[in-house]
Parts: sequence; C-alpha cells; structure tokens
Amino acid sequence: MSVQVVAFVNHKGGVGKTTSVANIGAALGREGKRVLLVDLDPQAYLSSAVGIQVGEDAPSVYEVLTGVVAAEGATVAPSEFYDVLPSTLALSRLEVEFGAHAGRDLLLRRALELPREAYDWILIDCPPSLGMLMLNALAAATAYVVPVQTEYFALRGLGTLEEIIEQAHDYLNSALVPLGVLPTLYDGRKNQHSDTLAELKESYGELVLPSVRMNVALADAQKAGRDIFAFRANAHGAEDYAAVARELLVRAEGGA
Repeated sequence: MSVQVVAFVNHKGGVGKTTSVANIGAALGREGKRVLLVDLDPQAYLSSAVGIQVGEDAPSVYEVLTGVVAAEGATVAPSEFYDVLPSTLALSRLEVEFGAHAGRDLLLRRALELPREAYDWILIDCPPSLGMLMLNALAAATAYVVPVQTEYFALRGLGTLEEIIEQAHDYLNSALVPLGVLPTLYDGRKNQHSDTLAELKESYGELVLPSVRMNVALADAQKAGRDIFAFRANAHGAEDYAAVARELLVRAEGGA
C-alpha cells in the first residue's frame, strides 16, 4: 500500500478534528503502521494533546513550510507509535508572508516529499478555517476525512466545505479522494444525535465511518497530553477510534 496522506478538514471548530487525528494516528501505529501527525493549526492543539510543547528555539511546521529546516529536522516522537510535526503560533504569519507567493498553496506538498517515503500514514490536523492552510493540506493529501459533530447545526456549512474541496481537487490536486465522513461526539440517547447520524448516512452513504461516542476520557487524555490508548485503553473512546482506524485501513487497501 502506498503512503496515505489524509487531511482532516472542517471549517467549524469543536467537531473533533484534533482528537480524531491524535487517536486515529495512535490506533494506526498500534496496527504496525508508521505514522506521522502534522499539526497545521497555529493554535497547536494537536501538539499539546500528545504532550508536545515547542520551545522558542525549536523548529516547528512553520520553519518547515518556510524552508528553514527539512521536515525531519522538526519532527518529534512523543510515542513509539507515531511521530509529530508540531505547530506554534508562528504559523499564523504564513498567510501574510506568502499572500502573493505563486506557490503558496503547495508549500506542504513540497515539504512532505521526503517524509512520504518514511511513513505509511500521514494525518494532517487542519485549522477551523477555509484559508491557505486548509488548501495546503488538501493539495498535499491523497484523501480527506470530514469529522462532523452529530448535532443539527454541525451540518450547516458542509456544502461550502464541499465546494472548497472540489475546487482544491480541480485546481490543486486531482488525485484527492474522500476517505470518510466521521460522526463525532455521538450520544445515541439523544434524538437529535440519532437524527443527525441518519441524515449523514442518507447524504453520504457508505462514506460514513463508525461513530465516535461522547466520552469524557477523550478530553481527559488530551489534558494529560496522551492519546486515549496510552491514557485509558479500555475507554469507549479507545474502542471507537480503534474501529475507525480499522475501517480506514480497509478503505485504503481497496476493501470499501
């Protein structure tokens, strides 16, 4: 199987992008895959969620995208199961600094050329926006996953997101394909959640991945700077993300 570079995208915040990248990455690593997580959010939530605090003089994804260091020079290994290309607030300057640059949307694709040879899976945590950083992720990716909170208002705006993805496919990356729509923060006891999940399945069919249930252990794990498997392996969150990872493996290998 060739390397899978997967962008986790949704311009709405609070839908579980960071949680999903961290824990799907950890699950894939436990399946024997070589995994790199890329934190493409200036708020650096993914980096914090896996226990990484980038020092003032340490390189981050910003230095990689601006050509100061190669990706391997900024990569950190907080776990035996995955590596991380961490972020800092400096990344927020990128759009201003490269605003008129002809290749501004291809910075990440170029930066990942060598790492693609060292990993089986590269998962990209995108910021909650439709700007340059998301376009960089879509230009670099082979596929994308859309995490969606299972509440009515979370479905609003998905049409706009689909338009941006379609434009990225047409103008930046014709190889980009959907790998899944991921229902998150699901509580089957609530009618709104069940109705939203049913609507997702009606709209996206087999693209809908196994649901991730609402689980306080997932938030506690992030606060502790650990993935859910290292924090509490018997939690519902670990069970659910393991199921998602297994399904992604099947789809990537052509079984779905």
